[in-house]
Amino acid sequence: MEGKEAIIAKITENARLTADNIVRDAESERDAAVNAAKASAEKEAELKKAALSEECDRIVARKITLAGLEARKLILLEKQAVLSAAYEKAQQGLLKDEKRYAELMARLVENSAEQGDVLCVGEEDKGVLDGKWFSELAKKLSVKITLGKDTHKGRGVILKGNLSDKDLTVASVMRELRGRTESRAAEILFGDTDGSRQ
Repeated sequence: MEGKEAIIAKITENARLTADNIVRDAESERDAAVNAAKASAEKEAELKKAALSEECDRIVARKITLAGLEARKLILLEKQAVLSAAYEKAQQGLLKDEKRYAELMARLVENSAEQGDVLCVGEEDKGVLDGKWFSELAKKLSVKITLGKDTHKGRGVILKGNLSDKDLTVASVMRELRGRTESRAAEILFGDTDGSRQ
């Protein structure tokens, strides 16, 4: 039996060596798989971190852009308010000086009147643009117009014509004046041409 036991011992030894090799190979593969998984996880974490960082940068840039736009919008609104106040002050100054106001209305009528127009005076202007004012105006005109009994709300005059009416009210004249001069006024007040430079 010595031969049998030697064969069994040899088989057992070979089986143990094979098992040890299998275990060692399995442990080596496991370590390699763990290391690969760690490397992959680290790489994925880095990629996610970089993507997150880029997204944060985009969000911050977008917020900065929006804040800049909002600031420019607020500045523009303030400039518009200043311009509106300047035009309102000019209008009030004109309306306070009755003589100058009456002369302006007379010039506007002289430049706009057509034969047969009817002049309607604003309710608030009856004391300034009265019959005496109209008589003086009628002498200067090359066309014949009449002073109407109808009035309108507000300040200024309206010329009612056969084909069309001409709105020479203070509100209309100031709107037209502002449309023509606002760019220049912004340039004078703010040093820019569009009222938006900061």
